[in-house]
Amino acid sequence: MAENVEDKLKTLKNTLQTTEGIIESKTKEKNTLKGDIANLEKIVKEINQLSDAYKQGLTVIQKDETEIESYISLKEPMIETAIKDKKEDFDSTIKGFDDSIDTIQKEVDSLREAVENAQKEYEGAKEKRDMSQNEYNSFKAKQKVIENNLKTLKDLKKRIEQEEDDKDTANMYFFLQESKKLLDATKTDILSEKDFKNKLLEEWAKLDADEMSARTKELSVEVAKNKLNEKQKALETARKERNQHILEKLKTI
Repeated sequence: MAENVEDKLKTLKNTLQTTEGIIESKTKEKNTLKGDIANLEKIVKEINQLSDAYKQGLTVIQKDETEIESYISLKEPMIETAIKDKKEDFDSTIKGFDDSIDTIQKEVDSLREAVENAQKEYEGAKEKRDMSQNEYNSFKAKQKVIENNLKTLKDLKKRIEQEEDDKDTANMYFFLQESKKLLDATKTDILSEKDFKNKLLEEWAKLDADEMSARTKELSVEVAKNKLNEKQKALETARKERNQHILEKLKTI
């Protein structure tokens, strides 16, 4: 009877643990849903506000658009008649300025892509540098790791001797196997003084090369950004001065 009660208690405890896990998971799910609902409520409110504002202004927008379109339709034939045979030259001049701006825009797009690529290369080089740093730090600590392993092996030796005194061969066997595994792993780490130094120099050389590569990539990012900034300024200037330059040119035709 006592055994059945203990089994039932164990079952109930396991059920409670499982239930608590489910509750915790559902609580997180509930909180996530509440957050999503709150965000969506804000978005719905914003969309409705924008839609209402647009609806209120739409009548004026449509009226202005119609008036401007009518004005252009009225004035276009009059102006084209006035400029006569200069129209083709005017159109060519305007197109020339717009094509120039389009060319600068394409250069900006290309330079922006170059910045993104340079940034990706830098991130990759930085990650590689960090890995080399970790490997170098790890090898620098190799002696400490070996010494700690040897201390553990000495402790295992004492434990085996203790189990031998207690005539517990099962425990002796287990700790002996643990000793063998740790010893095998440790032996591969033990190098001669010359090999240790050479390996340390090798790890440092790798780190140094990766550090230099990361610095070069970082500099490339800055160069690419500077080129992009300069070209963006040129684009802004071209757009800002477009009308003025076109008008000045048209007067000479």
